[in-house]
Amino acid sequence: MIHSGRGLREFAGTADAREYLRRVIRLLGAEMRPVVEPTLPSSLGLPEALGYLDAVWRARYGTHLLRCVRPATAAKLAAPCASSDEFDARMSALADVVAQFQVDLPPDEQRAADEANEKSLGRLRRRLQADLEAAAASRTSEAIFDLRTAVRIRVGGQHSGAASELRDAFARFGLAYPPQTPQPWGGAWEQIRARCTAAINAIREELEAAEEPANPSQGSS
Repeated sequence: MIHSGRGLREFAGTADAREYLRRVIRLLGAEMRPVVEPTLPSSLGLPEALGYLDAVWRARYGTHLLRCVRPATAAKLAAPCASSDEFDARMSALADVVAQFQVDLPPDEQRAADEANEKSLGRLRRRLQADLEAAAASRTSEAIFDLRTAVRIRVGGQHSGAASELRDAFARFGLAYPPQTPQPWGGAWEQIRARCTAAINAIREELEAAEEPANPSQGSS
């Protein structure tokens, strides 16, 4: 039963039974869109993204990007965390995987990378800058910067007096330092993991979209 007051005002000017029924439905809220709970990303998203990138890299260059990742390390990337110690363990696992990137370079680029003492991410950026168009290279550089920032968090967490650097690194991921969420360390890990997954996917997408190199095995050992 529709009571007087606001309910009656809803039916002012009703022309026929069909219009009356439509207004009843609207008043009762049946036309409201259902509330859809947000879908959380899969905990396996990061390991899967790394595996996919490795497959695309091998198809393009003839070598694996990831040549040695221990199962225990990969498992940590899929695990949640509930404390600062577990957060440190997850970030260490992520940094260890990134350090395993094996990027073969042509001789001239190899010499330049050696002179600059570039490690895995520096070499990756160098290779992508050389092989991709400007817009794609810029996108992958941003993605690599996210991965570098994650490594900075891991390194900064192991050294005293690094609070300022950690604040800047956490801010890159939209986080306060120390984390302030209801589940501070778990929430921080989920957000960083999601950003790093997106970074890995961005690199893979640009490689898939790019033209094949003239010699995929160039620079490989």
